[in-house]
Amino acid sequence: MDEHNYRRFQAVMQIASTVGAVIVFFLGLQRYHDQQADLIRTRVQAEQFARDREFRRDLWLRQLDVLSKVALRHEIRYFREGLEPIDGLTAADKVKQKAYGVASACRAAIFESGKDYLPLPGMENQ
Repeated sequence: MDEHNYRRFQAVMQIASTVGAVIVFFLGLQRYHDQQADLIRTRVQAEQFARDREFRRDLWLRQLDVLSKVALRHEIRYFREGLEPIDGLTAADKVKQKAYGVASACRAAIFESGKDYLPLPGMENQ
């Protein structure tokens, strides 16, 4: 190999290695950004899952609290057994009242959470 071809070969190799290094740098940078985006996506999903789990937990605790205060299960038992209530309302009316109280409390809990799962009565168009 003569001197001129050797110098040309060296120049081509230097340019090729520089271009290769730049390409590898940008590929590494792209991979780094993809990994960071995946990490952020994973964190967001984990936080959303935790918020949803906390929302469901709070909702179930409120429902349990309402059920214990409203005593819907006792009214249903009275209704099924055909027992007559003392206060003059029929058993079916008392069950309806208690069920409405539970449904209202559940809707209020959902509304307070900030999630738009169910519209409150009268607020469907807002």
